[in-house]
Amino acid sequence: MRLSPVDPLTFLMQAAMALTHFISGDDEEAFAWAEKSSQRNPFLLAAAWIAAAAAANLDRSDDAAKYVARMRQLDATIDIAAISTRINLRRPQDRARLLDGLRKAGLSG
Repeated sequence: MRLSPVDPLTFLMQAAMALTHFISGDDEEAFAWAEKSSQRNPFLLAAAWIAAAAAANLDRSDDAAKYVARMRQLDATIDIAAISTRINLRRPQDRARLLDGLRKAGLSG
């Protein structure tokens, strides 16, 4: 990101950083990076997933609700089952942690 600070795809690198921090258990950093990614591209669902789950894990219910609302705005049919089919994380515990965070954030299904 330092080599290409004006790259139009920076939001993807920021989302990747968010996921990396989320998987490592650092919800504070995960939320910060997911929020940066969402600010650059508010249409990236993956950043909203991470932001919502990390916020819920941090007991930031207002932030979690904001990102769940954004997910529903982008995809009215979004639910846990739909996300579960789209996620491909190597370790089952990482997938479970993300889905649990989304449930805490208020996403159903």
